[in-house]
Amino acid sequence: MKKLVLFFMVSVFLWSCKEDDKKELSVETKITKPKDIYEFGYKLNDYKVIKDTIKNGESFGIILDRHHVFYPKINKIARSIKDTFDVRRVRAGKPYLILAKKDSTEKAQVFIYKDSKSTATVVDFADSTITAYKYRKPIKIVEKEIAGKIYSSLSQSMDSLHLNPNLTYAIADIYAWTLDFYKLQRGDTFKFIYEEKFIDDTVFVG
Repeated sequence: MKKLVLFFMVSVFLWSCKEDDKKELSVETKITKPKDIYEFGYKLNDYKVIKDTIKNGESFGIILDRHHVFYPKINKIARSIKDTFDVRRVRAGKPYLILAKKDSTEKAQVFIYKDSKSTATVVDFADSTITAYKYRKPIKIVEKEIAGKIYSSLSQSMDSLHLNPNLTYAIADIYAWTLDFYKLQRGDTFKFIYEEKFIDDTVFVG
């Protein structure tokens, strides 16, 4: 009787192990491919991306030397691109990107200097041919409309609508010679239709 019970327990154990093996085999392994990211005309997935800001006392040469580009090549780059980008004019506080090789050398291939929110200077020295050009991010234009009533002055009424102060200044400048703002009366109404510019859909640039 003991042998029969032991045989039954072993059989149940072996059967459960086989079922677990089947479950493991039936599970599909899903590998999620990283999403391709493009910026400034480059596929960033192909590079090691280093984002930084120019520090006080740093120069174009110091930055590239730190990223394994040596001075004979740095001097060649500076001479080749001088008509497009004067490397002596890089300023502290400006952000930049380095696109470097994704290998053990991590050697810089591209230097991207951000002139503003929407523009940058791209310096590509990955090959023997060195190039530099201005890059402008695509700008999305959104038409907007505002309307309100004068209670004290136009600027105060626009402030009450929580509008960008630059819009008030722009309107005052545009209509300075056609509209006497001092003659606006309490209860007068106004409406403006204007355009706002955005990059990356959310960053306001004017």
